[in-house]
Amino acid sequence: MKDRKLIVYRVVGKQYTFTDYLRKLHGNEPQLISKNMKRILNEAVPFKVVLIGLDGGIKLEQTEILKQAKLYSIIDVMPMRMRELRNRNRQ
Repeated sequence: MKDRKLIVYRVVGKQYTFTDYLRKLHGNEPQLISKNMKRILNEAVPFKVVLIGLDGGIKLEQTEILKQAKLYSIIDVMPMRMRELRNRNRQ
């Protein structure tokens, strides 16, 4: 999760907590401001997974549990991630 720069938010009602795996931070103060955050927080859905890219765009929305392998496969084909992997392999 650290390698893919993931920040995981757990939202219950209007309150949330987060874990930033790259910076090893936990808490409830905002770390990511997204143009989509207000819409996501205002939806009355009991469970939802939303993947927001580094560009702030929504890459995935679903109401089923997302398995780690599927999450990683989605992230690993994103252009910024592919560029990171190519650059890493050149070193």
